[in-house]
Amino acid sequence: MSIRKNKQTGKWDAYFNVRKPDGTLSKTTKRGFATKADAMRYEATHIHDASLSAADTFRTMFESMTQACNASETTSKQRRNRISKYCASIADRPMKSITKSDFNAWRETMPSYGLATRTVNDIINLVKQVTRHAWETYDVPDNAKGLKTFKPTLKDHKEMVIINYNQLMQILDEEEDETMYIFYRLLYMSGMRRGEAKALYKTDYDVTTKSLHIYKSMRLGESTLKTTKTGEQRWIPVDNTTAKMLEKLINQPGKYMFGGFLPLSNNKIEDHFKDDLEKAGMPDMRVHDLRHSHASLLWHSGVPVPEISKRLGHSSSKTTMAIYAHIFDTQQTATLNVLNNL
Repeated sequence: MSIRKNKQTGKWDAYFNVRKPDGTLSKTTKRGFATKADAMRYEATHIHDASLSAADTFRTMFESMTQACNASETTSKQRRNRISKYCASIADRPMKSITKSDFNAWRETMPSYGLATRTVNDIINLVKQVTRHAWETYDVPDNAKGLKTFKPTLKDHKEMVIINYNQLMQILDEEEDETMYIFYRLLYMSGMRRGEAKALYKTDYDVTTKSLHIYKSMRLGESTLKTTKTGEQRWIPVDNTTAKMLEKLINQPGKYMFGGFLPLSNNKIEDHFKDDLEKAGMPDMRVHDLRHSHASLLWHSGVPVPEISKRLGHSSSKTTMAIYAHIFDTQQTATLNVLNNL
């Protein structure tokens, strides 16, 4: 745990300890820093320091982890809000004083918030990340290591949630990231699949026709690019407001419409959306429900099923009818009126 100048090379070396997978510490040296300041910065990130202050709390440890992993401000803000809202019983306690029983007791309170199981598990995993950081960096026992996540319940396997345009705007009003705002709006206004929107290049947008060329999809990162779900391609015209937003993104650096040089991550898409829902006081729903809401919007506006099917990229109208049967079934008033008047 020191910085030394190498007399032979004239450069600086950093000596520090790292924790191996078996839990033991191993001395490590990083050589060749041009300046002492460079070596000190590297040491500050990788050093094993057992002198954790008794006043260092779970919250301050979270900030230490955030700085070490260089998390974006948007992600950090969302995580801070979750710690303040859902981890109040442990947030301001000294790390060294939080026992396994304390963490287990905290876990048992999580279902009372009425969050989706996925959201609860995300918060539990965040707590485990913080305590692991404390263990790796400050040799504090990882007392949250054994925390188990919750299994999905019947409540989590709910039917699709349909929202109207006003509800969409309630959600988007809470979104501070312009790129994410446009991303969610596009999903609602186009019916695109999330993976199709993630995979969009700026060159996929035709300024003249205000249309998007959909021919590829992405599950995770760039390495997972593939064809669309049906293997077919289509053009989707977008409304004027969304078109202006997309044209603004085109003028930013990078080849991807959303994300620039790298595509959006699924974690960012999920975290921002869940955070927006919570702030807007909206019921829990999936990002994919924006696509379902688009289909419902078109149907209730009188758009024929074949046109809806083509826009959504379904293989046939039968597929569309099967997926949205419960939506279409609510529109049989006209049929009943005809039959009752025979």
